[in-house]
Amino acid sequence: MACGTARFSLLLADLGADVVALDISEPMIKIGKNKLGPSPPSGDLTFLHADAGNLPFEDSSFDIILAMRFFHLTPIPMYFFLEMLRVAREQIIFDTFNKYSARFFYNWLLPMGSTLHDRSYIRRLLSSVDMTIEDSHQDFIFPYGIYRNLPLSLAKPIRSIDSSVVSTPLGQRISTVSYWSVSL
Repeated sequence: MACGTARFSLLLADLGADVVALDISEPMIKIGKNKLGPSPPSGDLTFLHADAGNLPFEDSSFDIILAMRFFHLTPIPMYFFLEMLRVAREQIIFDTFNKYSARFFYNWLLPMGSTLHDRSYIRRLLSSVDMTIEDSHQDFIFPYGIYRNLPLSLAKPIRSIDSSVVSTPLGQRISTVSYWSVSL
């Protein structure tokens, strides 16, 4: 769901998964399609232009729904959670950007910004629709986008420090990203 330029979709299809890569942006889907190499992925990969808030699928159509780098684009995620819950059979995996993190400053610097969610809000929201959190993992003290602009020789030691800090109680509190796995 909300596949963007299909980074995760292509990776999963290359690993043998059958994937429907859905996005509301046709230009993003075009970029994803252009990333396909000369040989097809191991699994099936279908691109679909559609709205994540109104998924064009029957109930319980998919084993797993993956929505990465999406919930920061919506201030009220419940609408999308209900759609994911409707079309998923087994599991939903997604991430959120955290309210009490360095992402706050990143938002201040960027014109688009992101909606930052409190982890306790996400837990309450999931509980209200009987979704069971199977696993939750926090990562990145620094917004992960900074690593893209650093040379590897600098990014690796900073990421090592970042990973050490995020493993502490304070690091868990101020981490930038939460990854969620929800069973149905």
